[in-house]
Formats: sequence, structure tokens, C-alpha cells
Amino acid sequence: MSHYALKQRTTSGFTLIELLVSISIIGLLSALIITNLVGARTRASDAKKKTELMAVKSALRMYYNDFQSYPDGNGLIDPGTGMLMPGAEFTVDSTTYMKALPAYYN
Repeated sequence: MSHYALKQRTTSGFTLIELLVSISIIGLLSALIITNLVGARTRASDAKKKTELMAVKSALRMYYNDFQSYPDGNGLIDPGTGMLMPGAEFTVDSTTYMKALPAYYN
């Protein structure tokens, strides 16, 4: 076999090691990105809950400013669970303090 024949046998392309390394890098980056997306959803959900709780706090404070006491919960609290009824309107004497109460969260 001549030296010229050996040069013709080499082909351009990727070796198995190069392919495995590139696939593992892509897999690692994908795992990091997916983990970040899940964390972003959780943070967004937490921010929404905080905003809704601040709205309830403001509505209760406005009620307190008007009546110098907090509401007794009639029409706002579910007697079975003791929790706010989601979607209930917080209105007293034609004054709307909150259009719809937020949903209950675990």
C-alpha cells in the first residue's frame, strides 16, 4: 500500500467522541434551560398570589377606614371551609371594595 492510498482513505467527518461530547453538551444546556423555565413559572405564580393578597389587604383596609371595623365575612367566607369564596364581589352599601375575590391557593 502506498502513501498516496492512505491519504485517500481518510474522510472528513465527525468522530464518535466528538459526536458524544456535542450531544452531552446539548443535553446539559437543555436541562439547564428547562429547569430555569420551570422556576420562572413558579416565580410568576408566586408574584400573582402576592399581588392578589395585596389587593385583598387594600380592600379590607378601605372597608376598615369606612366602618372602623373589619367585615364579619357574610357572603365572603365559605362556611364549610372558612376560606374566601373565589369570585365573590366585596360590595357593601353600593361601595365596591373588590370586584372579585381571588381563588384559594394551597
